[in-house]
Amino acid sequence: MFRLLPRQPLRTFSSSTKRYNQLRSQSNDFRPPWVYTFARVASNLSICVVTTYAVFFYDFGNDDHVFQPVRKWVSRQKSALLSLSPDEERFIESEKRKADSPRPPNSGS
Repeated sequence: MFRLLPRQPLRTFSSSTKRYNQLRSQSNDFRPPWVYTFARVASNLSICVVTTYAVFFYDFGNDDHVFQPVRKWVSRQKSALLSLSPDEERFIESEKRKADSPRPPNSGS
């Protein structure tokens, strides 16, 4: 009564001589390949820069925020790096005392 679609065997191989990925690689894009590399590097670099700025420099106001512990840790590290140790402070004080004390004139020849 109703004629169904004719049965055809499923193809297990391609009748085309070129594969799909070979067809895709032959695009008509006019841009050189280095443009894609530059865009990828610039994108990743901008993500890193924006994240670093948000964590360390952006002003979130007076309220506490999620980056507060990181900022406090960095502040402690900076103060430890830029301050003098007790031994260095003692050395500087002793050098100041030596420079401030009057020197006796040399009584030689």
